[in-house]
Amino acid sequence: MIFARLQPPDGSAPIAGVLEHDQLRETASAPWEQLKFTGRAFDIAGWDYLCPLIPAQVIGVGKNFALNPASLGAGPPDLPILFHKPSRCVIAPNAQVSLPPGIGRIKFEAELAAVIGRRARAVSEAAALEYVCGYTIANDYAALELFHPDGHWTLGKSCDTFCPMGPVIATGLDLSSIRVRSFLNGRLQQDSSLDLMISPLPRLIALISRYCTLEPGDVILTGTPRGAAFAGHGDVVECVIDGIGSLRNPVRDPSRNGGQTSE
Repeated sequence: MIFARLQPPDGSAPIAGVLEHDQLRETASAPWEQLKFTGRAFDIAGWDYLCPLIPAQVIGVGKNFALNPASLGAGPPDLPILFHKPSRCVIAPNAQVSLPPGIGRIKFEAELAAVIGRRARAVSEAAALEYVCGYTIANDYAALELFHPDGHWTLGKSCDTFCPMGPVIATGLDLSSIRVRSFLNGRLQQDSSLDLMISPLPRLIALISRYCTLEPGDVILTGTPRGAAFAGHGDVVECVIDGIGSLRNPVRDPSRNGGQTSE
């Protein structure tokens, strides 16, 4: 199933539903709930994709990809690097990523994002993926100048517009076949399977839910492979995961182009 939220070109309220070919079958339910179709279907030609959900919380994972298979030998750490990104960071495909005041370049990181579909509290690794509704693409931006010298990442990861997400939520993906790629102005920067993930998604869900209850609509960013780079004013970053689609966003300095957009 492919779930999406789209903006009609007439400016009316966004419509959410299941994509089937070139039509959107409207639903009155979230993708993690039992689907309730309204009976309406829309031709989506000319419609704009929005973020497929408004997350309750976004949990990021730092330094979660090895450089090569040999460096996986040490195994996952007892405690991965975890951080929160406010839901205010989340923006739609094609929306503008804004440089913070005084910051000339920001780091982009293409990531597979897991959308939680059931309340998860102290779940096992074996059952963890049963709590995932589906997957989308996220771009985890960071302003490294705003990282605290003691290692705190919160401010540098939490600036407005620093988490583009979309274009859809896809269910039933085979994680063993997924590749995470990113392009800077059309040039390939990142390209990796999930085989190099240090703490796999089931382990992350089990560990996080041991201490923090996960609710439907929460999102876990699973980390980014090698090749993450920096973008500045005028650059365009595209993140691609087959089976989900393409997440493309321009980077702008609001002081140079008169403003910013969020969704």
